[in-house]
Parts: sequence; structure tokens; C-alpha cells
Amino acid sequence: MAYVISNDELPHSRTAYRFEGYRYGETNVSFFLTDAPPGSGPELHAHPYAEVFVIQEGDVTFTVGDATIEATGGQIVVVPAGVPHKFVNSGAGRLRQIDIHASATPQKSAWRAWPKEACRWAALSPDLRNGHYMHAFCGEKAHGVALSIG
Repeated sequence: MAYVISNDELPHSRTAYRFEGYRYGETNVSFFLTDAPPGSGPELHAHPYAEVFVIQEGDVTFTVGDATIEATGGQIVVVPAGVPHKFVNSGAGRLRQIDIHASATPQKSAWRAWPKEACRWAALSPDLRNGHYMHAFCGEKAHGVALSIG
């Protein structure tokens, strides 16, 4: 069965429409159609899969792990699985981009910094038995734990 879906039929927030593949047969992809004003963007988070950002219009600043990446319309940014990231519309106009998730349901993990000492007990690994993804990042410069929030 083929589907034709209007943006207005999708769940949405003030800045994005959300396509969730599971709602449309066995479609194993989800995405956000982002249309955000200057200064806006999500908090630091991670996913158990890579995320691909197709910037259509505007200027955007990404934080990906320890890196800061400037991108503009016509460019694509790929964030590897499990890497904490966020973005902010750093331009003077609207940011229009498509945020592609290789999952039938977008999964977002909050990212919280922990002191280095916490890493001795926070050595977590992916735990998919009950739908949660947990990850410890105890590198030389950053220490933290990502925990699934749905």
C-alpha cells in the first residue's frame, strides 16, 4: 500500500514535523522536517543509530562530540551512532533541514555530564532487552552517560 501524507497530518511541535515510519507499514525510517527560527535547536542528546541532517536553507552550528561544525544550505552532516550532539540555528533567517533517523521510531537519549570518578560504576553497554539504550562515554576529555528517555 502506498501512502500520501500531508505535513499537517504529522505530529509536530513549534519547529518540526515528525514522520514516524512505524505508522506506515514496515517503513524503517523516521525524520523531522525542521523549520526553526534563529537561536533555536535541541538540547544535547544521542541516538543508538546514525542521524543524517540535510540542510536545505539557513546556517546551523552543530556540536558533535567535542567538535563544532558550521554548515549551511546545500550541505549534509552525518552524526555517528551513540555520539552526543545538538544543533542551533546560528543564522539570521529560518533554518530548514531534514533530520533522518534510520529507525521506524525516533529514539532520543538525554546526555548528562558526570565527573570522571563516576565512570568506574557507569560502564554501561547497549541494553536493548527492554527497549532502552544506555551508553557510557568515559574518554579523556568528556565523561557522561546517555540514558534512553523514549
